[in-house]
Amino acid sequence: VARIWSEVLCVDPVGIYDNFFELGGHSLAAVQIVSRIVQKFHVELTISALFEAPTVAAMAERLELDGLEQNKLAAPSIRPVSRTTELPLSFAQERLWFLDQFVPNNAGYNVLSAIRLKGPLHSRILQQSIELIARRHETLRTSFTERAGRPIQVIAESVTIDLPLVDLPGLPECEREAEVRRLASEATQWPFDLTKAPLFRAKLLRLDTEDHVLVTVIHHIVSDGWSMDVFFRDLGVSYEALSRGQPVSLP
Repeated sequence: VARIWSEVLCVDPVGIYDNFFELGGHSLAAVQIVSRIVQKFHVELTISALFEAPTVAAMAERLELDGLEQNKLAAPSIRPVSRTTELPLSFAQERLWFLDQFVPNNAGYNVLSAIRLKGPLHSRILQQSIELIARRHETLRTSFTERAGRPIQVIAESVTIDLPLVDLPGLPECEREAEVRRLASEATQWPFDLTKAPLFRAKLLRLDTEDHVLVTVIHHIVSDGWSMDVFFRDLGVSYEALSRGQPVSLP
């Protein structure tokens, strides 16, 4: 259990009496920890268990009390679902879809990310990397429509993701950072049309020859903080491979 906490929270070592929340734990980390415990020990566990047992010692005791050895459960396998039928929304997606119907053109659920890129950069290869990730992850090709009074997901076979380049070297260096923040904030203000994929956009800001900022905005109905970690991991691997003329190998 301590090893799982250490891997998810990136804290080493983790003491058995350290508190999950004091170590920097949050909701996404809680999901990962519970998922790994279920997978490792084949037990039935909910997120609330981590709130009730927020230390390694308390969690271990809970697992023992739940009859870890006597009542092992077979974790259900994740199976692909046919794409030939209508795909429902998750409960969280339904809430966001309803809010969008209730208040159209609302940018309140746009998720902004910005990363600094230092060194030589090929913008065309970066765009190709983003398009490759969109082909890999269906959520970046998903839109939402209504059928018979209920929302459904629609996955496009392909999408086009532009990567406009904004040059900032003409500004004095002391003003560039402020302009980057202004443009990033401005990018979050444009609402998405949930009926049109992709619910994702990107912009590349060039501060200098070897100094860029990649700004991305995505609607929360198709992503969250955990997902964006996956996106940027895949982006780094894809860009490095394509820039070397090598095939992209992702798990």
